[in-house]
Amino acid sequence: MVITKEYIMANRTNKGAWTKPQIEALGIDWPPRAGWMDDVEGDEISDEMAEQFESKKPAKRKIYDINLIINQVIASRKFLSDESLARGIKFLTEEMERRL
Repeated sequence: MVITKEYIMANRTNKGAWTKPQIEALGIDWPPRAGWMDDVEGDEISDEMAEQFESKKPAKRKIYDINLIINQVIASRKFLSDESLARGIKFLTEEMERRL
């Protein structure tokens, strides 16, 4: 799924903001810095991450299928910016370290 500003705005909580898990589902560190929407606009996220973003509620940390994410990154690497790739690698690294 490709992230648009319309998508981000349509998935705000009832208070008009976003939860930490929502922001993290987009690959942004918490707390988000100014301009974070511009940073992720046009990036692509997995269906699982889109589901977490759309849930609009804090969630228990999911265990991600690392192999699936690696395959998605490899398949879409030509279409991702260097920053998006760096965020994806950082996410995978943190997830793998968490599991050790």
